[in-house]
Amino acid sequence: MVVVGEDGSSSSSVVVVVVRVVVVVVVVRVVVVVVVVRVVVVVVVVRVVVVVVVRVVVVVVVVRVVVVVVVVRVVVVVVVLVCSSSRGSDGGGGVDSNSSGSDGGGSSNGVPCSSTVCGNGNNSSGSDGDGSSCSSSDGVGVGNSSGSDVDGSVGGDVMVVIVVVVMVVVEIIVVMVVGVGV
Repeated sequence: MVVVGEDGSSSSSVVVVVVRVVVVVVVVRVVVVVVVVRVVVVVVVVRVVVVVVVRVVVVVVVVRVVVVVVVVRVVVVVVVLVCSSSRGSDGGGGVDSNSSGSDGGGSSNGVPCSSTVCGNGNNSSGSDGDGSSCSSSDGVGVGNSSGSDVDGSVGGDVMVVIVVVVMVVVEIIVVMVVGVGV
């Protein structure tokens, strides 16, 4: 039996309306929850991506800086070894006619940073100065100044160069390993 009210509405229609309103409310809440969850997921993903990108950029920058530092070190070492004169009791080579000591053999007067120039004239000084022949770039040469440091070339410092190169390689490997682990 359907109860009819004074305004003509029935109790069954009221129940239907209430049910519909409840359903709409539930659906709206579910949609809101889904949207909020999706937004949270997007925010989290964006944050993770940003963190990863920042770390990668930092690693790349660090590696580039280290490479630049290493290159500068190598250049400095090479310049120092090649262009500096070995002064003292076995001084030879270097810039201009700066060879000195008891075994002074050097580059030609006016020719900087060279041990490959034929030495004659006033380019060697000291009691054992023999500048009568060309020396090779590694300081071994034939018939050039006698002594443990031939014409001040880089031959006597090969071990130093090897040590520096090994140090640089190890430094690069360490930086790469640490960078990948960031």
